[in-house]
Parts: sequence; C-alpha cells; structure tokens
Amino acid sequence: MISNGRRHGPSGVRRASVRANVGGGIVYLTPAYDSGNWTFTRASEASYWDPRDGAFAGTGAAAWKGSNVPRVFSDGAILIEGARTNYLTESADFTAWTANGGSSVSGDTGTAADGSTEADTLTIVDGSDVRLDAPTVPNSSAVVGTVFLRATTSAAGRLLIRRTSGSPLESSDLAVGTSDTRFEFSNADVLAGANDVQFGVADDSTSDDHDLVAWGAQLEVGTFASSPIRTSGAAATRAAEVNKLTGASSDLLSVGFALDFWPEHASGSDEHGIYRLVNGSTGQSYLRLNASGTSQAVAEYRSATGVLTSGSAFSHAAGDKLTLVVEHQATVKVYVNDVLTDTVDISTSPDAFTGPDVAVGSAWGGTQQAHGVISRVRAL
Repeated sequence: MISNGRRHGPSGVRRASVRANVGGGIVYLTPAYDSGNWTFTRASEASYWDPRDGAFAGTGAAAWKGSNVPRVFSDGAILIEGARTNYLTESADFTAWTANGGSSVSGDTGTAADGSTEADTLTIVDGSDVRLDAPTVPNSSAVVGTVFLRATTSAAGRLLIRRTSGSPLESSDLAVGTSDTRFEFSNADVLAGANDVQFGVADDSTSDDHDLVAWGAQLEVGTFASSPIRTSGAAATRAAEVNKLTGASSDLLSVGFALDFWPEHASGSDEHGIYRLVNGSTGQSYLRLNASGTSQAVAEYRSATGVLTSGSAFSHAAGDKLTLVVEHQATVKVYVNDVLTDTVDISTSPDAFTGPDVAVGSAWGGTQQAHGVISRVRAL
C-alpha cells in the first residue's frame, strides 16, 4: 500500500462541557480529556500528530509531548495509540544512511515537518537510492515504512523495503510536491523468515535525477503507520496510552455510558484498534471493538461464571464515527455514523460495576491496542 497522507475524522467537533445532573437523564458529559476528571498515562514521549489532517498540531518543541502528557487537540479530541517501535536508528539524520550509485545527502538543509531544522536534502541519481539497515526488526507478517518528503519544484521518487539478502520491493512513483507529505509503503511478506530489513528512498521510473528534502523516516511492524516516532542512534518505542475517567461513582457507571471515537483506519486493517471501556478495579475487559478482519463488539461483565457476549460483525471506513453505548448494565449498542448497527444483550447475571475508573485505550491485557481519535465519553 502507498499513501500520500490521510484526511479524515470528525469535522466541527466541539469540546463538551462537564455537567452534573444525577436525577436527570444525562448524569455526566465530558470531553475526551479533562485534567480534572481524567488520568492519562504513557511511559514515553509522543509526537503531537493529528492523523485526521496528517499534520503536526504544534511546531518545534511543541510538536512533541513528554511522558504522561496527553495529545489533546483544539476540538477536545484525544489521540490514543498502542505501543509501536521505530526500528530505523536515525529518523532524521540521513547523512548516517548509505547513499548508493552516486546519490548523496546534505544534512540540515531546511525546516522539517515538525518545525525543527533537521530536514536533509537527498540527491537521488538515476538508478540509485539512499537506504538504512534495520537489523533488529522482529520477524512478522507485515512491515510499513514512512518518510516525509518535499521538493523545491515538483519531483518524483520511490520508497523501497527489502531484506538485505533479497531484491528491493519498490513503491510506484511518488508525486512529491513542495509541501511536506508523509508517504507510506507497506508489504506483508518482506519480513517472512528474516529480520535484516532495509528502508530507503530510491529513484523513480524516469531517467532524471531528483533533489528531495526528507525527514522523519520510520519502519514499524504492522499493516498501517502510527504517529511519528523520532530516533537518534537507536530504535525507539512509543509506549501504549491509557486514559482513565477517575472518581466516577458506581451509581454513574450502573446508569450507563458511551464512547464516541473516529478510528484512523478501516475495519480489516490488522491491529487498527481495540477501543474499550474497562473496569479499572479488576482490569477485565468491559467493552471492546475488535477490528481484526471485521469489527465486532464484545461485552463482558464479571460474574460468578463470567459472561462474555459477542455482537455481530460489521464494517466501517477510516474516519467513520463509531459509538459504543452501554445501557443500564443490560445492553450494548453499536452505532456507525449515528446509525444503530448492532445490539448485544449482556443482562445474564451481571455483577454490579464496582470499579472507580473507566479506562479507554491499551489497558486490556496489553496485547490488543487502541489506535485512533476519541472525541468524548459520556454517561447516559
């Protein structure tokens, strides 16, 4: 797959205010993150990157958020992602890459997509490339590489992924314009049986040479790209993110609540997201949306025997609004773009919801991870 960037997600979403009306129909309404009501954790830095418009929400130092600092956007939405590793040891310093066949690299020649001055110029000679080894990539069924490129005037090039001992797999020609664009290239077979992987920028199908300004290269395991992860001298991992609604009473949770979010990727994308509301006191999955193949609601209440009920499979597109609603500890409803898609009965001997927290994100066993933009969590 090759992508010239994505633009999707909610438009015109307003930041919701907090309301308390225990005796009425709505007892709580909160944005996706509010420092007075939420506790957020992520044991690493992360890029302040908004996948809905494919751009950084800040520049320079403001383009990156430190450990345990949430990525909240101007509309009140929050980006939640699972753990990912960038296996390229130099994401910005292309002078440390190998220039082949007469190609060359000039360091720190311009402003990068994050507002830093770390962008490098790649002079790609016809029939050649600039590439970097990533020898520690684990064996996996899929890998995806990304890089930000621009040109002084319109230019072209290709991305390549290869095993060191094999032939390169190249993308189709890229239409590189004069503004920074994140290009993506994935292949499902390149890692089979080997972990000596290279990622690079190569010449296109014409006989011309090209100057390309590059920054932010990334190679990660999966079928889609996550937000940028910067490296310098070693691979780096962005830790999984968890957002917890704290101090919510058991009365509130027994009434019901809902989760609205806009996933980055369509159903059928491997690992594109498990979005769930979790009982914080037990760590058990309360509600998750599994996007392996097709999407599916799976609701679980703790009881003497344990009750796990799966809903019907359904599909959705990248950027569709998905809403998971839990009603009165009895029913889970799934909406796609505000249209009811499935209803799941979870009323069989449920235990009362006793935990003080509701968690959204990668908090379920640590094996299935959330990736996407969440706009709000509300109680019914």
